[in-house]
Amino acid sequence: MKLEVEEIKTGPEESFKLRWFEGEPGCMDDYWHVHPEYEIVYVHNGSGRRHIGTHISQYHDGVFLFLGPNIPHLPLSNQSKPDNFEVVVQFTDEFISQKLAAFPEFAAIQDLKRRSLSGISFGKVTKEKVLPYIKPDAKMTSSQKLLWLLTVLNDLAQAKDYDLLNAYGAFTDKSQMDYDRVRTIFKKVSEQYSKEISLDDLADQVGLTKNSLCRFFKKTTGKTIIDYLNEYRIGIAKEHLADGSHTVSEVLYKCGFNDPSFFYKKFKQVTGVSPKTFQAEFISRNHHLHQRNDHTHPHY
Repeated sequence: MKLEVEEIKTGPEESFKLRWFEGEPGCMDDYWHVHPEYEIVYVHNGSGRRHIGTHISQYHDGVFLFLGPNIPHLPLSNQSKPDNFEVVVQFTDEFISQKLAAFPEFAAIQDLKRRSLSGISFGKVTKEKVLPYIKPDAKMTSSQKLLWLLTVLNDLAQAKDYDLLNAYGAFTDKSQMDYDRVRTIFKKVSEQYSKEISLDDLADQVGLTKNSLCRFFKKTTGKTIIDYLNEYRIGIAKEHLADGSHTVSEVLYKCGFNDPSFFYKKFKQVTGVSPKTFQAEFISRNHHLHQRNDHTHPHY
């Protein structure tokens, strides 16, 4: 996949971007992209795939996310249902770190902002809490939209049912050159993960020495390049294993691993289970889910 930079423009009377879609999700294409804005995504219904940084997983019964800046991600490949809708909010670091930071009452939102740098997924309790108001009214004024967003942020800041996705993004307050360097590294990994990636060649691409490159990436993202590459490969491996059409041996080589023992060790370190156990559990869970759906929605 080619990593693209998405340009997000707000109108002259807007301090953030708010969009919502009825029925069909906003985007179904594999558009691997990154942007410096924070993003909230609420998908009311359906199932699909979450590919956010190195985090890859399946979701069911909708999804509710808050992503920090500069985290590469794909649109949610949601299989829509008749009552489905999707809400997407995007805003700059200035909005949350400067404008809202002026109010001490919003201290909890600043903590939420820090957690979002890893990507946050919220659970059923929070989804049910925001459901009565999360779908915006088409007649809302600009000031009503702002109050709506503050309510969303406040509820997310107070939520207890959340998981950190441990996705990787570049920390904010970096120069444009640093941002471009991180984007180049993300792009290289997403396109070449199945092959050997030379740190010397990568360093040449971003205009640094190999040692400087490693220090720069660790300082900017909080992770080493090798950790990022291995966990990205594990994320792709999880997707292949979940598909069920490949053996573990086939998957590890498809994802750029040449040493089976290292792959098994790294996979268990990241997921907590072995590749074979992960595949068996996912296929079993997916089978039971389809059985339940068939029972709930019989075919005539």
